[in-house]
Amino acid sequence: MNEYETKMIPSLYKEISNYAYMEYIGISTESILTENNVTVCVASKDRKESFKRLSDSINIICPKIVLTQGEVYNIPGWAEFNEAAGGILPSYMEMIKYYPNLPKEQCTTNNSLSWARNEVILQCNTDWIFCIDDDFVLSGDWFKYCVDVQQASQSPIVMHNFGAFVMHKETFYNSIMSIDERYINGSSGCEDEDFFARWLESGTKMVIGFNKEHTFDSTKRGSSTGYDHFTHIQGTIGGCRTPDPIGFDNQTWHWTKWSRSLEDTGIQTRPPFKGWIKRNIEKEIDWIKEYH
Repeated sequence: MNEYETKMIPSLYKEISNYAYMEYIGISTESILTENNVTVCVASKDRKESFKRLSDSINIICPKIVLTQGEVYNIPGWAEFNEAAGGILPSYMEMIKYYPNLPKEQCTTNNSLSWARNEVILQCNTDWIFCIDDDFVLSGDWFKYCVDVQQASQSPIVMHNFGAFVMHKETFYNSIMSIDERYINGSSGCEDEDFFARWLESGTKMVIGFNKEHTFDSTKRGSSTGYDHFTHIQGTIGGCRTPDPIGFDNQTWHWTKWSRSLEDTGIQTRPPFKGWIKRNIEKEIDWIKEYH
């Protein structure tokens, strides 16, 4: 254990059937997840075959929305919004305050996963949203698993990893408002670290699901891959969504916004829990309300 590694934030380990979850203490919700009040939403770029594989594995009847950032997919059963042209990201003007040499031509809406996730969330009109990346495959009674854990915990979010989670839309708005679009590109990560940290910071309950046999050893299962109903295809073989903007990496922004702490701040990194972190930049922007 290095000097920054800590014990986990107080949480409750619970088991249901052949799976388990960690429940982070916080504000719960009275809303109950069902098949009748959820929308499946996906942000995808030029991975039609991967998306089709995901689509074929979704075995519930509910609204389904995909935002495509390249080719048009035209998959039956999906409401599709296409962002092929790509305007300049609103976050560009915020980012050049910190990085004056950031190339403007790389900071476009069709190159930003954070922007796309906020945009597709905005299109959902149900109480609950199941957000999933286009490189997952679902199997078995995956939705029953989500329902069982949500109803048992009364949690407004059930995460498997940041690529597959279900959340209560109003609670999302009230707790962290939106995904931080200053994480410009999806391929270099860290927007999930920020999401996790801000959710804990808000004092809102969170649940992370996984197998009873699951460990957070990233060399075996991935850092928070969750229960076996969710198979992360691209995550197991590597590869980036799109190239990172020249001269910028999401980690650069992440460790400008946050830093590691030896003190208990009540905020940790996401699994596998590498220690406490603290804020360096207090200002959060409601990207959905102000720019979408």
